[in-house]
Amino acid sequence: MKRITSKLAHNAIKPDKATMHRMIMQGLNDIIKGTSRQIAVAANLPHDKVWKRLSELERLGKISHTGLMMRDVESGRLCGVWKINENF
Repeated sequence: MKRITSKLAHNAIKPDKATMHRMIMQGLNDIIKGTSRQIAVAANLPHDKVWKRLSELERLGKISHTGLMMRDVESGRLCGVWKINENF
């Protein structure tokens, strides 16, 4: 069960979330496919703002995971590669 403060925080960022979604989609459109960090660079957004929104965009059917993995230059971890779905 979510706490009231979590719900309030979620509602407080709703307008910002739509803007973030648009900026992320534009960044991903510019690079065709990429990791969350690559998308963040293309969208000129902080990485932590981008990776938090990718699962939301996936649930909305706007993007999907390609099944490819790339090693992140900064962390050394394997990262998923995302792309825009054809209907968007």
